Amino acid sequence: MLILTSSPNSYSIKRLIEEGEKRKHEMITENPVDLMTYISSTTRGHDMTFKKSTPDNDVKRVLAKSYDVVIPRFGGEHVFEFGASLTEHLSGNMRIPSTSWSMGLRIASNKFLSAQAFSQSKLRTTKSIFAYKPQDFGWIVDKLGGFPIVAKTLAGSQGQGVFILNDALSASTTLGAFSKLGVSLLLQEFIDSGKPSSDIRAYVVDEKVVGAYRRFALDEDFRSNYSLSRSGEKVDLSDDQQQLAVNAARAVCLEGVCAVDMMVCSKSDHTYVIEANGNGSLKGIEKITGENVAGAIIEYAEKIRR
Repeated sequence: MLILTSSPNSYSIKRLIEEGEKRKHEMITENPVDLMTYISSTTRGHDMTFKKSTPDNDVKRVLAKSYDVVIPRFGGEHVFEFGASLTEHLSGNMRIPSTSWSMGLRIASNKFLSAQAFSQSKLRTTKSIFAYKPQDFGWIVDKLGGFPIVAKTLAGSQGQGVFILNDALSASTTLGAFSKLGVSLLLQEFIDSGKPSSDIRAYVVDEKVVGAYRRFALDEDFRSNYSLSRSGEKVDLSDDQQQLAVNAARAVCLEGVCAVDMMVCSKSDHTYVIEANGNGSLKGIEKITGENVAGAIIEYAEKIRR
């Protein structure tokens, strides 16, 4: 099995390797940027992949038969787009099954595309506005239900690129500054989850929820993320919440492997789907719930391998 990752020493990759080796698989990690794709001019499907110069200064061909499945686990702006293209090349052009579809990875990596996908699938999600260099801040705030509102950069993980606007001054100055810089922002209504702020991460593998936990924010921080607070608790989702998580993963075309973030409104008790993640960390979900999510991913890889 081939794991595409730029973080081979991370908890998630170590766990996938551990579970794969338990099942007698040869687990190989490659940094996407170390590989090169080749498109053939023939009509017989001779597309290939090569590994960049090795210590002996030789470019080596990566044979399709060397791998029975690809597990994409890359992130970071400098790696992601190339990694997604490489995933498509390996799975689409070279016919190596992948646990994640490249288009799904791209949708999940963009918060607005994800919100569009949730809405198209008729899932309950937050009111959102995406505009290039918006000027009418008052109209935006009113359309989103008033202050506070949440602003997000289109890419970002582990709570990065997410901030809250509590009043007209913070909205006009912050949004004005980002507009001048040419940075597009996704603006969303604020869902009050109570104190402390929390959300739910559900891990979907092979169209089933294999684990879920509630993530708490730090003190007055509204961002619920295990990487920030290291605080969470296992939760048992209702049937409706489990179905919402699975439907959200399907909406972004990642029903094979997807971390889905949901939030329960303390006032209405409605559950909203907030985001999807094609490269969700396994650390929080496994440590808090005790569930073997890495093992579930390897089992899914076994199911789809050629």
